[in-house]
Amino acid sequence: QMVLRRQEVQQALAEGHGMARRFSTTLQTPMLYAALPFARQELRGVVRLAMSLGQVDIAIRKLRLMLAAAGCIGLCSAFLVGGLASHFASRILRRLATHTRRVAQGAHGRRLAVWPEDEIGGIAGSFNQIASTLERTVSILGHERDQAAAIFASMHEAVLTLDAQSHITLVNGAATELLSLGCAPLGKSFFSATPGPALHALVRRGLEGVAARDELLHNGRRLLARATPLSISGGIVLVMHDITDVRRLETMRRDFVANVSHELRTPVSVMRINAETLLSGALSDPLAARPLCEALLRNAERLGRIIADLLTLSQVEAGRLKLQTRPVALAAAAQRAVDALADLAQRKRHTVQVRIDTNLQAMGDDQALEQVLLNLLDNAVKYTPEGGRIEMQAHTCGST
Repeated sequence: QMVLRRQEVQQALAEGHGMARRFSTTLQTPMLYAALPFARQELRGVVRLAMSLGQVDIAIRKLRLMLAAAGCIGLCSAFLVGGLASHFASRILRRLATHTRRVAQGAHGRRLAVWPEDEIGGIAGSFNQIASTLERTVSILGHERDQAAAIFASMHEAVLTLDAQSHITLVNGAATELLSLGCAPLGKSFFSATPGPALHALVRRGLEGVAARDELLHNGRRLLARATPLSISGGIVLVMHDITDVRRLETMRRDFVANVSHELRTPVSVMRINAETLLSGALSDPLAARPLCEALLRNAERLGRIIADLLTLSQVEAGRLKLQTRPVALAAAAQRAVDALADLAQRKRHTVQVRIDTNLQAMGDDQALEQVLLNLLDNAVKYTPEGGRIEMQAHTCGST
C-alpha cells in the first residue's frame, strides 16, 4: 500500500507514465524513480524502477567542470587573440597617424607599406594615393608660386597689396624703390610708410570699394596709379607706373615740333620774300638779283640741313646711324658752319670769328661734327644779345 502512494506510481496510473526524483532515506542517496502501468489478462499493475543518482551527479559535475574549463580556456584564448589583433591593428593605426602628422608637417614623400587586401590595407593604399596626389599638387603650386614671385619681382611697374586695415601685405622691388619704403615694409601701415595726400586719397577710395585711377605727383615723380579693390579680403591692389620720362619726352617732342616749325618758317619766309622780289622786277637787274639768288640758295641749303637733321634724328632714335671716322679739319668745318648761319648772324648784328689753327684736326665723322658745330653756333647766335661777339676756338689739350 505504501508503494501505491508514491508520486511516480500515482502519475503512471493517471498519465500512463510517471517519474520522480527524491532522497531515499533508506539508502541515504538521491534516487530517480520511473513507473509504467501494465495489464496482462486479468492481471494489472505498475512496474516501478529506481536508480541511484550519485553516479549521474558525479558525471554532471565532471561535465560542468569540463564545460567551465573549456569556457575559461576559450575566453582566455579569445582575450589573447583579441589582444594580439587589437595590438597589431592599433600599431598599424598608430603608424598611419604618425605618417599623417608627418605629411601634414611637409614630409610629402613618405609612404606606408601596403598590407594584404583588408580594411587596414585599403586605408594604407588610400593614404599613399592621397600623399602622392598631395606631393604633386604641392610641387605644382610651389613651381607656380616661384614663377609668380619671379615675375612679380621683375615687373617694372610698382605693385603692392594692402589689407582692409591698409597694412602692406605684398610689395615688389619697384614699389619699394619708388615709394622709398625702406627695409621690411610688410605689415606696416601704408599711410604711415608713405607720404603724399594725393596717393593717400586714391588708396582710401580703393579701400572703400571703388576702383580708382589717377595721374599724380609723388616725390617729384609723375605717377599713373590705379587702385583695384579685392572683393574677398577687402583690401586693394595698387599698381603704379612711373611716367615721368614719358611726360618729359612728350614735352620735349612738343618743344621740338615747335622749334622745328619755327626753324622751317624762317628760311621759307626768306625764300618766299626773295622770290617775290625777283618776280616783281629785280630779276631783270643783275646787281639786285644776285644777292637775292644767293640768299635763296643759302636758305634752301639751311632748309635742306634742317630736313637732314630730322632724318639724322630719326636714324639715331632707330639706332641706324652709322658714323665714318676719319681726320677732319676743324677750322674748315667751323667756317662752313659760320657761312651757313651768316644771314641769321647778320640780322642780329653779331660778329662771328673762327680762331682755330688750320692744321688742327680731329678724328670723327665730318658731317656729324659739322652738324654739332652748326648746332652750337646756332644756339650762340640765337641766345647772344643783339650786337654780340661770337668766337669759335679749338686747341689741343695735352697729347689729345
